[in-house]
Amino acid sequence: MKSISSAVPASLAAMIPATFVLPDGGRVLDVGGIRTIVKLDGAQTGGAFSLAEVVVRPGEGPPPHRHAREEETFIVVDGVLRVTCDGVERDVPAGSVAVLPRGSVHAFTNATTVPVRFLVLITPAGFEGYFDAMNALAVRGAFTPDAAIAAGEAFGIEFLL
Repeated sequence: MKSISSAVPASLAAMIPATFVLPDGGRVLDVGGIRTIVKLDGAQTGGAFSLAEVVVRPGEGPPPHRHAREEETFIVVDGVLRVTCDGVERDVPAGSVAVLPRGSVHAFTNATTVPVRFLVLITPAGFEGYFDAMNALAVRGAFTPDAAIAAGEAFGIEFLL
């Protein structure tokens, strides 16, 4: 039987050092009012992926959009996340996984009365730069829908408003 580690190309395995991020670790960001904690970024994974913890308050979520450069995998930890992908809407409860392909039109929202927490695995890495850009807008008090759209364009995101 082949092990998982033997299936990873040696060049990639050499680029990703052992990394441990504790529960309170990571960069805490405000992404359009959504608390996002970047747990791993491209610098830590050799550009292979980034990983963030996202907390969505009731009634929150981004508008429909698509990514030109990356796939997203949502792993719901607490609550029920409503995910729409290419016109199909699903309620995704804790313990579930949703894979959103590159180029798909998607959105998520918290349609419940309690916060939803999920992990988002983004492949390849780089999109965490958008999270940083959105946080910078919030820190400067410059967050507007137009500023968010412009920041998204720089990272290959098209918002479909």
